[in-house]
Amino acid sequence: MKKSLIAAMLALGFSASASADWVFVGSWDVNDGPSWQDLQPVLSARQAAAQIFGGSYTDYAISTAGNNASLIDFMAYVNGYAVGSSSGRIVAQNFIQDDGFSCTDDAACAGNGFYDYYDGSFPTLSGDTSAYISDWCATEACVNYAFVQRNNVPEPGSLALLGLGLAGLASLRRRKYN
Repeated sequence: MKKSLIAAMLALGFSASASADWVFVGSWDVNDGPSWQDLQPVLSARQAAAQIFGGSYTDYAISTAGNNASLIDFMAYVNGYAVGSSSGRIVAQNFIQDDGFSCTDDAACAGNGFYDYYDGSFPTLSGDTSAYISDWCATEACVNYAFVQRNNVPEPGSLALLGLGLAGLASLRRRKYN
């Protein structure tokens, strides 16, 4: 009986400290970025969030569905260089297209890394993309929402239960050896 009670207290203490939630950080319109006329880097939406709000791109989840964490769709709006048809195109949050190379790992593609003209020599979507550049995305709908995952701090009561459980285990072990 005592062992099961102690085990239950330990489990409760560990489970209370192991949860995490997505928290809304902020939003940006794709066109809030620098002008396409200046040589700017190609950015995935997660890289853009890290540039705007700080931290590492791996900290972020991006959504096109608003600032409600339960609706995160891990998608993003991007602009496409010299391609009006890509205005407000929705792609994966980690998508980059650079000089005809498409990448979905937030890493730099085989292109030159800059939002510039693509000559169409590769059979893929045309136009470099960026989630933070003032170019074709001229509608109100081109807003990306950024979220970070924050770990919940355990409540003092959970820590107390964990401490009681450990103390109980120590006392049981001491009784066995005496």
